[in-house]
Amino acid sequence: MSAIMKWKKLGLIFSSEKQNYSMWSHASVPIAEHIKNDLFKIYFSSRDKNNRSYTNFIIIDIKNPSKILSISKKPLLIPGKLGEFDDSGSMATWITRKKNTSFLFYIGWNLGVTVPFRNSIGLAIKKNKNEFHKYSNGPIIDRTISEPHFNASCSVLID
Repeated sequence: MSAIMKWKKLGLIFSSEKQNYSMWSHASVPIAEHIKNDLFKIYFSSRDKNNRSYTNFIIIDIKNPSKILSISKKPLLIPGKLGEFDDSGSMATWITRKKNTSFLFYIGWNLGVTVPFRNSIGLAIKKNKNEFHKYSNGPIIDRTISEPHFNASCSVLID
């Protein structure tokens, strides 16, 4: 028999509005990483004044989530260089670990002309406790012959 969890609506827990240059608005696409005990790191996508997306984080105690224990001082992922697949934003969407390495998959996007934006999947890797580094300047997954229109969030499980 499985346990049934009861939903508890908490309302607004965190607002990124005007926290710093990379957190001018938005706190979207949250993903949680268990740190230890009741501590969780919540990665989210925020936007600057120019509407470009960055990945930042907060750390919370899951038993008292409205008390923010830490806020990233600088973004973990920033938009890419002009013309790269993520020049308008880098939005974390999934994190997974294998041994001592964390793999952070993200939506890289740039503006379109005939459509508002174009998404691809990028990868950032963390081998120490401090920083993620983008795996490449190009996407690891993009539109293809069989999927010509769109790709976005992903879920990656290590087998």
